[in-house]
Amino acid sequence: MDGTTANDLLENESILVELKKAWIDSEPDISGGHEEGGFIVADDDAAA
Repeated sequence: MDGTTANDLLENESILVELKKAWIDSEPDISGGHEEGGFIVADDDAAA
């Protein structure tokens, strides 16, 4: 790992934009929402 914390990610504007888009795309609502599984992968080669 490169020492990046959750707070670092939450302070990154482009990450916040993408998280908000994903939230809206998930159609959050008690009756009509849907969920899709997924995960975030760290690319150690990209930091070099």
